[in-house]
Amino acid sequence: MATRLDKIRSLSAEQIAKFIIDKDILSDAEPGQHFCKGDCDWGESMDIDDGPDEKECLRCCVRWLNEEVDR
Repeated sequence: MATRLDKIRSLSAEQIAKFIIDKDILSDAEPGQHFCKGDCDWGESMDIDDGPDEKECLRCCVRWLNEEVDR
């Protein structure tokens, strides 16, 4: 029988990224600790009137999840 933790561990990076974005988990993150670096196509154009591009944010969050971290 699988545990809740097993189920979480089985999520893909895309599924975890979607959860992070949907729940705005990193809204209180310190500078440099958030997945948004503003270096995507949307961030560079800063087309704020249309709001963030969900697909672009998902790609950035997945990239951030796959980065190596210092211990």
